Amino acid sequence: MRYVLKVTVIFLSIFLVSCSEEQKASFSKFSGQLGDIYKLQSVIKEKLEKGEVGVYIQNGISLTVSLVNTEFNDKSREEREKKAEALTKEVESFINDHEDLSSVKHLFITYVINKNYLIVNSTNTVDYYRFSLEKGETEKVTQGADMCKG
Repeated sequence: MRYVLKVTVIFLSIFLVSCSEEQKASFSKFSGQLGDIYKLQSVIKEKLEKGEVGVYIQNGISLTVSLVNTEFNDKSREEREKKAEALTKEVESFINDHEDLSSVKHLFITYVINKNYLIVNSTNTVDYYRFSLEKGETEKVTQGADMCKG
């Protein structure tokens, strides 16, 4: 393990020395985003009774929060929508407090069921919501269908 750590530190040192200032700034922002995403994931996870949370960023402008096997999968669409809207306010507040995430303009909240059957993994989206965070206003843009309800 120490060997891997030493090799990683040496590699990163060489990489950073050979990079332009623009590349260093880009790498710094990327590493800041990763740290912020991990913090956001932890904050959301603490508020759930059960299940997992996945937080993903795409192209620096779209953030997806996946609530996997949570208590909300069994609730009504209205309750999921209400939770998505509340979660959006929390995420937007978090983004406003973390400069590395300031480029995020779109937020997706997804409710997911994930089941493992021996060697087969099954994932189904129960519902999803897309919010626009542009112009300083949160706006619900789309709402998914109950895909698992036939």
